[in-house]
Amino acid sequence: MDGKGSVCSGDVGSGGMGSASMLASVFARLARGEVEPGPLVDVAPATEQGAGTGVETGEKAVDVGEVGGARSAPSTRKTRSVRRQHWSVPMHPPGVVRVVPAALCPRPAAADSPQAADASQAADASQAADASQAADAPQVADTPQAVVAPQVPQVPQTDEGEVDSPRSSRPVKITLHELPPEALPSALLDMSKARNQKFDALLSAPIIDLEALRALAWSGVPAVLRPQVWALLLGYAPSRADRRVGVLARKRREYVDAANTLLEAPFGSVEDAIMTQIRKDLPRTEQSLAIFRAERIQSALERILFTWAVRNPASGYVQGMNDLAATLFVTFLVPQLAIAVNDPHHQTALLLQLEDLSELNEAQLALVEADSYWCFSKMLDSIHDNFIVNLPGIYRNLDKLERLLGAMNPRLASHLAESGISMMLFAFRWMTCFLVREFPLPLAVRLWDTYVAESAFNDFHVYVCGALLLHFVDDLLEASAEELIMFLQDLPTATWTETDIEELLSKAYVAHSLYASKVGP
Repeated sequence: MDGKGSVCSGDVGSGGMGSASMLASVFARLARGEVEPGPLVDVAPATEQGAGTGVETGEKAVDVGEVGGARSAPSTRKTRSVRRQHWSVPMHPPGVVRVVPAALCPRPAAADSPQAADASQAADASQAADASQAADAPQVADTPQAVVAPQVPQVPQTDEGEVDSPRSSRPVKITLHELPPEALPSALLDMSKARNQKFDALLSAPIIDLEALRALAWSGVPAVLRPQVWALLLGYAPSRADRRVGVLARKRREYVDAANTLLEAPFGSVEDAIMTQIRKDLPRTEQSLAIFRAERIQSALERILFTWAVRNPASGYVQGMNDLAATLFVTFLVPQLAIAVNDPHHQTALLLQLEDLSELNEAQLALVEADSYWCFSKMLDSIHDNFIVNLPGIYRNLDKLERLLGAMNPRLASHLAESGISMMLFAFRWMTCFLVREFPLPLAVRLWDTYVAESAFNDFHVYVCGALLLHFVDDLLEASAEELIMFLQDLPTATWTETDIEELLSKAYVAHSLYASKVGP
């Protein structure tokens, strides 16, 4: 490891792990209390809100997750071997693998909010459609009969009793040896204040008015302020300014402590299964952004997802969680890049490239990782019904979308029904990924500004999906059954702009006002 010492037991190949070992040196010092982390754009979590996230009083734990389908793509990552343990989890088209670490992790107490998930077949139906849309469309119609039950796959043993795996059986450890800047450079703050005086007035208050912040964030949040705003609205950062930095430091240490404890513990077949499935999904993550193919980023996402899965045995890891975690990660990454290059224009479009990562030190990435983890944990807490066994939240939203479409446009609802196209066949991914895969990432992040601002964004999301269907109503009414499923699984949104998202949100708001009483909860 270039003289920097090993990151975990076993031999680690190249593949960019020198930087990962630096990341490891950093968070260890933080865990030992040798350094105090500065605020990440002044974001901090509230410790009393740890219930349901895997961290409670006297317990160090971590949560993070992400749900949704993932489109097939060949992995370009180099193979590494740690502890020479390998195995692979069979994919179940058109189903989703759920790996549950129940063998080693006790079920949470009743006070904990269970976050379990099965992940659904419609997500993988989209993978089948990507591979061969025309050929697979008839098979997709049978998706409701192909739901994959929760299971822990059997681990194939080699002659030597070892297990086969494409990469390391455990992620690298995390460390923090260099503090990031305390806040944004003054030039960036001045520009932000000049253009966003309302945000500045709210965020600089001794006690932030969260309802006023929700109302302002509904129409969009500046990228450099987005991590702070999202952390506040998700309940991760306390609204009191005098508590924010201290709480933030404490929460980051909790993540580091719990993650490194899990990485140092012996791995069993269940942990290997979780890691293998995560590593199958990560190469498919937001392929339009090169940074998600970088080893530093994939290692961070591995730790987030693996730690959350092991600490939440009721749900484990659900195939596709990578999409939601990656969306949060890049959101928290943008301000750190603006800090590193002292250039506010890096915050505008989320068009991050591989060369941008060279501007970021390991401490900045480590803080992005910890804060992304906690915000994702809070997000899952608010929508946990979507991911528990039997997916009641997902099916409830699909039923609601069907009722909503019948009220908004009975003709389109009838056309879909007569063509044999149920909501399950295309909207399951919409519900699990919150449209991350239906829009370019910058637009999905803008959409999430409104979702985070909505106190019940899982409910509002259904109306956004209804407005999205009506946007394409003319195309859909003219399409055959095969054309319908192909169109709905690959919406032509690549050329959409933020103006289109604003219009979609406005229509969803109107639909909610008009039809909420008819559609019901």
